[in-house]
Amino acid sequence: MKKSFIGIIIGIILLVISIYFLIASSTNQILEVNETVTPNNSKSYTLYANDHALQLMNITGNKFDLSLSTPKNGLQIPLTTHINPVELSWFHLGDGISNITIQNIDDSDLEINAIFTTSIEASMIKYFIILAIIGTAIIGFSIIKKQSIV
Repeated sequence: MKKSFIGIIIGIILLVISIYFLIASSTNQILEVNETVTPNNSKSYTLYANDHALQLMNITGNKFDLSLSTPKNGLQIPLTTHINPVELSWFHLGDGISNITIQNIDDSDLEINAIFTTSIEASMIKYFIILAIIGTAIIGFSIIKKQSIV
């Protein structure tokens, strides 16, 4: 009796988690970044976003290196040294990953402020569906076991 009750609880938890992430994966999330990069340090961002997702970034510092690559031949910035603040805004031209690397090469701090529109990669949805099926199976087996004991 105790084992079947624990199975039902575990199955419900798995089911709730999978449903939550399935709902979250259908919407875009807004990620706000406000960071300081100290001298001779770097910061990298890798973000997955859907087609037409707007990305905004403002980098303020005396001297820094920046590289950016976006999917589907979108905005591409090869490793370039900047001595003035940089404001970037771009749309993803397709579902995919953007890679951003910023290296502070000055002796003063670098400020990064960004608003990224991200989403969960489409290939991850199958894992949430599998998790929901496992949770449902655990609940089903726990109920069957409970009824056969009675």
